[in-house]
Amino acid sequence: MNSDASDLEQLDFWTASNEASVCEFSKNPSTPEMQSSSINHMHMLEERVRAHINKGELSDAISLCEEAMGKARARLEAEDSEVHRIELVYALEVSADLCREEGNHSDGLNLYIEALDLIKPVADQAECQARLYTSVAVLQDYLEMPVEAIRHYQLAIAQFESLNPPADLDIIDLSNNAAFLLKLEGHLDEAEALYLKALNISHQSLGQHHEQTATLSNNLGALYLQTGHHQRAREMHLVALEGRRMSLGETHPETAQSHANLAIAFSDGGDRTSANQHYQKAIGIYELSAADLAEDLAVVRENYEIFNSSDD
Repeated sequence: MNSDASDLEQLDFWTASNEASVCEFSKNPSTPEMQSSSINHMHMLEERVRAHINKGELSDAISLCEEAMGKARARLEAEDSEVHRIELVYALEVSADLCREEGNHSDGLNLYIEALDLIKPVADQAECQARLYTSVAVLQDYLEMPVEAIRHYQLAIAQFESLNPPADLDIIDLSNNAAFLLKLEGHLDEAEALYLKALNISHQSLGQHHEQTATLSNNLGALYLQTGHHQRAREMHLVALEGRRMSLGETHPETAQSHANLAIAFSDGGDRTSANQHYQKAIGIYELSAADLAEDLAVVRENYEIFNSSDD
């Protein structure tokens, strides 16, 4: 088993459900047409759809979305204005969110893309564009469209960076996701640059020992291990281990993950004594929750057996 295949990289996907489920529209719209009644009407749509879902009335939620989209399309066809574009964008996004909840990812993706095309010409909607780019990227990622997902992750990052202040936490998550895909696609230099960018922001915004900083250090270490930079890999995995010890505790599964990754890094670098110590620590932690972590435990045990069998 190759070390890069068994290195346990962690990916924290950002999804729209982690934040508000719809775009945050400009609080000070540039057009007088955007009256409070229109905003209230849009938020009422989401509340009504959510109420139907909570009652298990999925067909009613779908019908409500279809009706809202139909009315919004008709208004936009009658008069192409910013307010009518925003109303249709809202209806499309609520409908796309519902599609995603149903597991209908392809239709959801198409609705997000339509909403994104509509909002692009509207002024002062960078945050809305950023979230739509994110939703598109996440679904393209899920649907195994890596090239398209990378492009939309990068566009989302650019929009979040344009906000005042920049949305650092979103930039961190999306940079991590894009870097992971770039690595899989073989664009290793670009992946490294994005990981380093995210790691720098995480250090500044969250601190050296934050769980997210540790995850990014872990993922950058995995990249360095894949590219044969063993010393850099060890450094990053040691940073990840320290961060996870501080933020999660000595016996957390992610702490075990860092021990397992360090075992591989030290083994590949020729330090068998340190590798052995980290293998034993990883296995010991995983064994504490063997029922829930059986797959991870099996991987580390197999790696450890291969490590021991290679000892002359």
